[in-house]
Amino acid sequence: MKNVVLIGASGFVGSAILKEAHNRGHRVTAVVRDGGKIQSGNPGNMGPGVRTGKYRLGKDDMLFDENGESFISVEDYAVAMIDELEQENHHCERFTAAY
Repeated sequence: MKNVVLIGASGFVGSAILKEAHNRGHRVTAVVRDGGKIQSGNPGNMGPGVRTGKYRLGKDDMLFDENGESFISVEDYAVAMIDELEQENHHCERFTAAY
């Protein structure tokens, strides 16, 4: 179990990361501007979907599928972020995640 400070925990992506971290038993301090804030905003290459736990990782460049699309569900993005928190495979490095 790790202690996590999550900035933007009430947003679209932050709320998914918060849920994933809690489900895995981490202690999370959620930082938000307004605790009653409704989720809003949707990055272009991320959207609601299902948690599959399956994704590809890359380094500095976006990952694309055979149709030239770069997408990951917010649920699997949260899985990728908490996997990185637990495994620390990219310490002090940028990385990307997509299907």
